[in-house]
Amino acid sequence: MPAPLPMPNPETSGAHRQNLALLVRLRWVAILGQAATILFTETVLGVLLPLGPMLGVIAALILINLAAARRCRLPAEIPVHRLVAEVWADVLALALLLFLSGGAANPFMGLFVLQDIVALLILPLRLASATFGLTLACGFFLLGFGHPLVLPGWSATALAEGVPGYGNPYLLASYLSFALSGGLTLWFMLGVRRNLARRDAQLAEAHQQIEEETLLIRMGLMASTAAHDLGTPLTNLAVILDDWEDLGLPEPEELSRQTRLMQEAVATCRETISGLLRQAGQARLEEGRGEDALAFVTEVARGWERRNRGVAVTLQDRRPRASRLLADVLLARALGNLMDNAREAGAGAITVTVAGHPARVSLVIRDDGPGFPPALLALGPVAGQSGNPEPGRGLGLILVQSVVRRLGGTVEFLRAEGGGAEVRIDLPAALRG
Repeated sequence: MPAPLPMPNPETSGAHRQNLALLVRLRWVAILGQAATILFTETVLGVLLPLGPMLGVIAALILINLAAARRCRLPAEIPVHRLVAEVWADVLALALLLFLSGGAANPFMGLFVLQDIVALLILPLRLASATFGLTLACGFFLLGFGHPLVLPGWSATALAEGVPGYGNPYLLASYLSFALSGGLTLWFMLGVRRNLARRDAQLAEAHQQIEEETLLIRMGLMASTAAHDLGTPLTNLAVILDDWEDLGLPEPEELSRQTRLMQEAVATCRETISGLLRQAGQARLEEGRGEDALAFVTEVARGWERRNRGVAVTLQDRRPRASRLLADVLLARALGNLMDNAREAGAGAITVTVAGHPARVSLVIRDDGPGFPPALLALGPVAGQSGNPEPGRGLGLILVQSVVRRLGGTVEFLRAEGGGAEVRIDLPAALRG
């Protein structure tokens, strides 16, 4: 089975191929039934039929079906118009056979209903409606035209009155028409059900694969954000330890200051790892909770301020009425990344504005730093273009973009009025608590 991502549409999937294969099998049954009925009517009932033209129609159907069977085996796509051509060929062939055997007086006129059912099951509604129009047109034509059908030993009055009896050929043919239409419809419906069951199994497998890939992407984002957050404290630890190794221990006052910095770095690492463990327990977006947007942003901002002294975060509520968002742990990490980027760029103040309406939540993060580089404003975040020369750094904005997209939102990177960077995040509101 081809990979289900991206999901194939019916034009490029195997649906049309399966339906064409089902049509081929149905047509073989119809051909055998038509040939047997013609021979039975001619030899047993003694009805004189134009055998040459009628067998010619059946021969044409055989050739059409052989070509259709060969098409099913080819790797090329089967477009919907090919299915339309196959169904309409069957309709016209049935109309010709009825024309040669009594027109609308033929009791097998009811087989047109089978053609309409088949079209409705395998064709789009517009084309199925067109097929119904074609059968109506063929039936109307057969009302006025057709080769006369003469049944030996039965008067036209007796046939018209439908005298009961197993020997009445008209009633017998009507019963055979009913049995053939019902049997073929049931058989075709069973084939369609098998195709639908196969499609459901494929969709279930695709859904399972999407769930697994979503989980992997989510865990990857968690690991990436944790690595991004661990970079700064671990770098501080490495710099201090290198200085101690090269220069020895500093004076007591400086030693005390550096020790506090190391303790803060270790605390930050512990908090980051603890957050990653919590996130691992919330592996699905559906496990996030709906929370007031301002309360969620306030919690994130105040937590970030406790870890990053010296940079003030101002919160603004511009909503016309309260709105909620999905309080996902990765969204909290993304907002923290934006504040980290502002601090690393030299910003001294950060403003977070909550706006939008009940159906959408807008988060605007501004800072008074130097702003984003022109390349980022033009192309969006690209790894290695953040201005940070350290390997593996500069991924914060890419992670933000990935997280927001996973939550069904959009993100814009802009230059703030008066200078500085501005990030606009638009998210769907959470409708549940």
